[in-house]
Amino acid sequence: IMKNSLTISGGGSNSNYYVNFGNLDQEGIVPGTELRKTNIMAKAQANLSDNFSSRTSIHFVNTENKQLSEGNGTSQFNFGLINTPISFNVEDQQFEDGTQKMYHPAFNNPNWISDNNNFSSSNDRFIANQQLQWDPISWLTLSERIGLDTYVDTRKKRTNIGTRGE
Repeated sequence: IMKNSLTISGGGSNSNYYVNFGNLDQEGIVPGTELRKTNIMAKAQANLSDNFSSRTSIHFVNTENKQLSEGNGTSQFNFGLINTPISFNVEDQQFEDGTQKMYHPAFNNPNWISDNNNFSSSNDRFIANQQLQWDPISWLTLSERIGLDTYVDTRKKRTNIGTRGE
């Protein structure tokens, strides 16, 4: 796991700001699996007068994920791993024609599955909000808040020809 972040913040008597950049890069324990996440956040607050203030926040997150199919079907990584004896070399995955080498015709080679069948997802999320606050008199505060939370989620499944159980 590699995780990095950079934060910058500051301000004065009437305003302040905060900016953060973060990155996560994680390789899975199964070959071909990984998680990558990048986020950027910025916040600012300002007292525009003695009784009027503004707060703004924006946040963007990108998440990229490569994973294997889960469950107990014959096309699953774990199913092939459990049903393959330790005497069978799973590293020797395929013949010259590209078809997989299997211990038994009913069970997929687990390493061939990790290299040829996977799920990938990409998610871009954007969150923003704004608050205006007015204190016309000491015992009364009026606030207006507006926000947005939206995302784009793309998912793909890849299954190679020759996979058993699909």
